[in-house]
Amino acid sequence: MFQPNPEFKKKLLIVIAIACGILAAVLARMYIAEKELKLKTEIEAVKKREEAERLARQVKKVAILVAARTISPGVPIVAEDIASREVPEDYIQPGAIASTINIVGVYAQSQILEGEQILRNKLGAPPEKPKIISEITPRGKRAVSVLVDNIASLQGLLQPGDYVDALAIISPPPGSTIDAIVNRTPRGQTEKQEKKSVTVPLFQNVLVLAIGSDTGGAHIEQPKGKGTSAAANAVTLSLTPQEAALASFIQEQGKIKLVTRSNSDLSQTEVDPVNWDNLFEYLYPKAREEGKMPVTVEVYRGLQKEVIPLISEGKKK
Repeated sequence: MFQPNPEFKKKLLIVIAIACGILAAVLARMYIAEKELKLKTEIEAVKKREEAERLARQVKKVAILVAARTISPGVPIVAEDIASREVPEDYIQPGAIASTINIVGVYAQSQILEGEQILRNKLGAPPEKPKIISEITPRGKRAVSVLVDNIASLQGLLQPGDYVDALAIISPPPGSTIDAIVNRTPRGQTEKQEKKSVTVPLFQNVLVLAIGSDTGGAHIEQPKGKGTSAAANAVTLSLTPQEAALASFIQEQGKIKLVTRSNSDLSQTEVDPVNWDNLFEYLYPKAREEGKMPVTVEVYRGLQKEVIPLISEGKKK
């Protein structure tokens, strides 16, 4: 049986020992390299964090004005309303005011909350003073307040400075000149005649000076009480002295309605009065020509009224 040479065994053990040493060295090197890489990564992370903190400390800040307390609109700003605060440049809103600018005495146009940056677009001149009616009345005209029957339908649509047409709704006394013209009744005939309502054009292209107490300037809060409702229904118009007298008379005898018109339209149009007769003539213009609406006349015999149709010349033939 083969017996290994003792010298060979000795050499074999030396080789094995060297191989184990080399393997251990390689493993140790790999372990150390892994630890070095991990340590290097941690060091890089620390450096980046420190650099970020350093840059954060170096961010440029600007001193601006902020509200030290809530500032109400329409009142002048006092020193106690404002404070200076350093804000990073990236967080400053457009229009922010630097702390070196004095804004004491300037008016706030809208509410500024406590701690809010004060912006230029929230500041302005003092509120507009209410316009005085005598100052806005054109020369040669009179400011006449009239109670308008259809003011509710014009709320929010009609503004001071607009132009309107005025219509009068009246019931002329029987036998009067206007009754004879509009309602085709004999002039002077008053016996047993009933009043008939008629709408007549009163004024055209009239300037509106005020609606209630609103003259187009700053709003004035009116105290509630007697007469408030009537004042709210009043529209002040710019009229000539003669037109003012007519408007006063119409208000005592009937109602006034306003019709809005374009401010760029300065034309005056001839408008006929409107009653039941010409209303149907307008709605059915061919009816009278075709004989469907014969002309009639009212005949009174004592207390009895009789409506007699008039025979046209064509039918007589």
